[in-house]
Amino acid sequence: MSLCNFRANANMCKLTELVIAALAVGSALAAESKPLERPELRFGDPHGAAITYRADRKDFIIEYAGHKTIYEPHTNVAVIVEATVKRQEPEHKYMYNYKVTVLPDSTQRLGWFAVAFEGHVEEIRAPEEWKSMAIRWTPALTWSHYTKKPLRGLGPGEALTNVGFSATSDYGTNQFKNKHTKGSVTMHHSGTLPGLVRCYARGEAAPVTAETEAAIPADLVFPGLLDDAVRGWTIGPVALPEQTKAAMFVEQMISRLTGYLENAKAAGWLETEEQTRRHRERLTIALNGIRQGSREKTLGALTAVLVNIETEKKEGNLTDEAYALLKFNTEYLNDFVRTEPIE
Repeated sequence: MSLCNFRANANMCKLTELVIAALAVGSALAAESKPLERPELRFGDPHGAAITYRADRKDFIIEYAGHKTIYEPHTNVAVIVEATVKRQEPEHKYMYNYKVTVLPDSTQRLGWFAVAFEGHVEEIRAPEEWKSMAIRWTPALTWSHYTKKPLRGLGPGEALTNVGFSATSDYGTNQFKNKHTKGSVTMHHSGTLPGLVRCYARGEAAPVTAETEAAIPADLVFPGLLDDAVRGWTIGPVALPEQTKAAMFVEQMISRLTGYLENAKAAGWLETEEQTRRHRERLTIALNGIRQGSREKTLGALTAVLVNIETEKKEGNLTDEAYALLKFNTEYLNDFVRTEPIE
């Protein structure tokens, strides 16, 4: 199974600012992932309906034309998402694996999980009784629980595993048959590296209950699939910058890495501010090396970053997410600077 050609259009600097704002929290005592966050739900076009949130029951009462309707959102599930990435050679392939753990205080069972991505993904994996599908209007993959058992989803203390896919850092093309013209369509996809992407989870909620069909305004818009979901950030495929000019590509990659440092610290994936500062200083030296035309200076700084990452991983001072984010991007950049002519 493969999905193709979801190209990166977002400006990385804007993404970095958005992520830092979304993840800004107090300093963590240890490097560990944080629970996904519950959004503020909004209903569109209420048309005179009074909508009230009941905090004690974690649901909404919709009052209209003298009738009451109960709506339970899918955001009462409490989960932590953990990601690991392994690199396979010589295909330049990265294997992404996710674990979604339902926390003890969750009041809903986990029934749905999604990960956004860029570029092209293959080898999509799903455990038994879970079905993987693509969201048509946005580049994301979902995993939903399908079972004949009376109880759907996973409860507190349980975890969704064996979920993931692969992606490559190589640029490529795919051909698809056009059922209307009986010809084929060639689609190009960019190479990707582990980067910061959105993830979502939805709990198993009770069906909407209404006294009569007239209890709900015909034009009332309930929260959408991704709106009615807890969300956070994880690691997934992010498209590489264009490589038309080598020096510009290196600068963009270093800028991206610097942003990832801030993201990782805000997400709790790095334990201390000292780690962030140390890596940032090394990346600044690497950037100055490129601007000064010193390949040796840049390579020395990138090598120091890689050494520090391995040490911090052994000491438990960064999570698997931070390790994948920093290691694989720095490795790719280091190999590029070592082999490509930089002008």
